[in-house]
Amino acid sequence: MSQSYKNYLKPSSILKFSSLNYLQSFLSFGASILIARTIGKDLYGEYALGLIFLNILSTINQFGSEKTLMRDLVHEDEPKSVLKAATYINLMVSAVTLSSVIFWLLFQDISGVGVGVVILFSLSGTCLGLSPFAWFDYKGHIHQQALILAGEKLLYLVSVGAILLLASRSYLALSHVALYGAGAFLCCRLLSAFQEWRFVFSHFEGASERTAFYVKKLLTSNVWIWLAVIGNLLMSQANQLMLRSQTSTAQLANYAIAFQFIMLIRLFQGQLMRLMAPYIADLTQIGSGQIASIRKKMHKCYAMVTALTLACVLPLFIAAPILINSIAGEQYVAAIPIFRILLMWISLYGVGLINNQFLIGFNLNRSFLIVTVTFGIISLFLAAALIPNYQGRGAALSLLIAHCGSIVTQVLVVEMFIYKIMKANARLST
Repeated sequence: MSQSYKNYLKPSSILKFSSLNYLQSFLSFGASILIARTIGKDLYGEYALGLIFLNILSTINQFGSEKTLMRDLVHEDEPKSVLKAATYINLMVSAVTLSSVIFWLLFQDISGVGVGVVILFSLSGTCLGLSPFAWFDYKGHIHQQALILAGEKLLYLVSVGAILLLASRSYLALSHVALYGAGAFLCCRLLSAFQEWRFVFSHFEGASERTAFYVKKLLTSNVWIWLAVIGNLLMSQANQLMLRSQTSTAQLANYAIAFQFIMLIRLFQGQLMRLMAPYIADLTQIGSGQIASIRKKMHKCYAMVTALTLACVLPLFIAAPILINSIAGEQYVAAIPIFRILLMWISLYGVGLINNQFLIGFNLNRSFLIVTVTFGIISLFLAAALIPNYQGRGAALSLLIAHCGSIVTQVLVVEMFIYKIMKANARLST
């Protein structure tokens, strides 16, 4: 692999990438807030339900490749074959998950608009899951994709503005705005996907003679990561489905508004992880002889992402009432305590993202699975106990307790792994 990832860590590259990512994030945030303020809590709850399925399918359909593909592109001899294999697997899983969502909808008490929103966002999630993020990172074109995504979000914001304008003049039914918004999201995602894959094919050099081999290999190696990712979804998404089923779509809307604000910080952490993922993949390939150096650099990564996250979290924690009331509106005042709980959760979330890369780089896949599934199941019990009494706050608390417990345990797993290697090295040197 060329050492192009080193360019990502230069201040100029970080500034450019961060600017593009925050642009797309604020555009997406603006579109969601416009919809929420216009259609009200009950209707926005249906839109939020669709967003849950967007997140679930975009994650599940990747079959763990969102966490492992960068490592595989770095470590394997035929990166082109690896990408093709991962894409074929994503398509197979997508066929199963989309069918499952449609089957699930047959047994749910959801309005016709709600069903349409869920299906459209599920299709968008499928399309998003097929996005070749890792290939852009691997080839050194991370800024190119960030530009494509910023264009997508700008087009979406303009589309939402047009939909709301037509609804305000009674050309469109206000009750159908969520459906039109979901349709606009899907169209923008399809256009973006076309641009992404056209760019990939234009830089698709190298041999790809062992695609079938890599399909089998990724199915075998990624299954543990995939199941672990499902464990994470039990913590971050299942609590929202339980919130809606045990309370109302209005309560889900409060949670969704709070989460929209959190997504701005989550994006910042995610972009740091993308910038460092090639570096970590290369670092974990060095070998056990330099394990002490790897451990020191890992701790620096933890410290950096925690310090930068807290710099964002602390002002937001204090200003939460002003932010919610002035931006989302007084109708979402119940989102304020939910927002503060989620801010405590996101403070440790960045460490989890970095730690995941080291877990995978060290091939601790089964440990990752055991930890996340265990805490995922714990989160379901917590949500079932807390939501009836605390509504959205209960859903947020179940996420905070379970996911933070999972992250701390994963950090300890990596530390124990490194400690064992250092101890073995010490014996060999004596």
